[in-house]
Amino acid sequence: MNKTVVQLRGQARAGVPPGTRLNDLYEVGEQIAQGGMGEIYRGHQIATGDPVALKMIKPEFAGDESVMALFHREASALNRLQHESIVRYYIFGTDRVINRTYLAMEFVEGSALSDIVARRPLSVEETTELRRRIAAGLQVAHDNGIIHRDISPDNIILPDENVRKAKIIDFGIARSTKPGQATVIGDGFAGKYNYVSPEQAGMFGGDVTARSDIYSLGLLLATCLLGKPIEMGGSMADVIEKRRTVPDLSGIDDQLRPLIARMLAPDPKDRPASMTEVSGWVWSPPPPSAKSAPKPAAAPSAGSKPPIAAIAAGLAVLVAGGIGAFMVMRPEAPPARPEQPAVLVPTPVPTPAPIPVVPPQALAVTPTPQPTPQPGRPVSASSHADRIINYVRFYDSDPCLYLRPVEVTDRSALIMAMASSPEAVRAFQSDFTVVNGFDAAITASRMMPQHCEAVSFVHQIDTRHDPSVTITLARNTIKAGERASLTISGAAGKSVTLLVVDEDGSVRDLSQKVRREGSSAAFDARLDEGTRGRPALKLLLALVSAQPLAALQAGAQQGQGTLFDKLAQDIRQKSLDVVVVPQLVNFE
Repeated sequence: MNKTVVQLRGQARAGVPPGTRLNDLYEVGEQIAQGGMGEIYRGHQIATGDPVALKMIKPEFAGDESVMALFHREASALNRLQHESIVRYYIFGTDRVINRTYLAMEFVEGSALSDIVARRPLSVEETTELRRRIAAGLQVAHDNGIIHRDISPDNIILPDENVRKAKIIDFGIARSTKPGQATVIGDGFAGKYNYVSPEQAGMFGGDVTARSDIYSLGLLLATCLLGKPIEMGGSMADVIEKRRTVPDLSGIDDQLRPLIARMLAPDPKDRPASMTEVSGWVWSPPPPSAKSAPKPAAAPSAGSKPPIAAIAAGLAVLVAGGIGAFMVMRPEAPPARPEQPAVLVPTPVPTPAPIPVVPPQALAVTPTPQPTPQPGRPVSASSHADRIINYVRFYDSDPCLYLRPVEVTDRSALIMAMASSPEAVRAFQSDFTVVNGFDAAITASRMMPQHCEAVSFVHQIDTRHDPSVTITLARNTIKAGERASLTISGAAGKSVTLLVVDEDGSVRDLSQKVRREGSSAAFDARLDEGTRGRPALKLLLALVSAQPLAALQAGAQQGQGTLFDKLAQDIRQKSLDVVVVPQLVNFE
């Protein structure tokens, strides 16, 4: 029997093997999507053979009460909703044999609306059909006391790219309006920045009602007609400022502009009263004598600037990874366009350039300075902070992405990242916000593809988090021919190994040049042998262990595959406690 193996930080976890039966009701098939907290499988009903989507929380989060509460809330919401435009719910259960809780749902095969709009805008006719179908489904949800709170093109699926078959998915952060049924994540922010309503950002008292979904749907319809989103994201301050007035709708067709203008009124009371009104709205053409199309009414004043409410983000699909269509087999499509443009910081190394610092309260904006990590500063040990640390360490995404918590509290996080592409860092930033309820400050650097194998090795063996072990460079950018000076902290009474991965992928062991200085270790020598004065980017790996690593031959130069395989095997066989810290060094 084949196994689906998911590689996580420091351990290999087996997914649910194809052919596994859940309560003798469903049989698991291939895994079709996964994220930081969940897995999605295609399966089928054993009795009928009908396809289903099986959504499961990863085992390491099964004991997290907030995660399981949101998972249960999604099942509860879907159980109460019956409409052709809402994905159908089948069962929420736990198989005691494999000890996994699962949600069985309708399997929808199609494209996300976001993928379709990325290729072409929708016509007025298509957008009108989509408006009527989605608004009708959301009215059923609202009638049952459910507010979706995450209406966006990612959460609308179009089988056969047909708007008449559109399905609403992802009720993972839905809010119940039933008395006494407050959400785990509170009544504040939930959903994607670009599509949230003003009240989700804390304006107008922060009271999230059915009219919040109307605002988000208005932005979705505008996206369909324009072929791209109206820019409504940015920092939290930007999000609020852009919602004080109706956005520019000059590019929207006259037949839908008046309705969308009303849907995007900043004050909820000025929007349509219900989704039924949105669905049933009919355009009235201007009289023949009219010289121009009617202009949308001026946006009502938002009054005095409301205070920025505390932001508490939801766990979305509980799959945290921006899977989007969680029961979708996506066809081949052009790469998705980011909501906001990436900004890269110039660097003396021509290729690759460093990834920008991602500031808190922004997913991709002009980089701002971040606080300098303090070597040896302990990470908060509170239970919630520990869960955040584990989320960062076990985040499962791009294999060429390294993440290290530097300073973490219950409501803040400074994280160091290295990646081969800025998209991987942006995806993590977005996922972190959705899962943990606040934005992380991320200092990010871009590494070369030749360094990815070393990062994969770090993922395998970095089995515990020790913030006291750090590498501190006198300078991160060094001129060719100059010596590199660095200090490795947290090495008291331990063996220290220093490796350098060169730009061609070869690995050198520099441990013989490391000298002990009290509880630390120091290195002061050249690193750029072989670069011949060319600009270069090298990756340092400091390995701190209780005993020397016998697999290394000091001073030998080896290929990554051979050396890292030997090291990993030695560490696993001897159950060695090893902390690994990577650090990039630029040579100009």
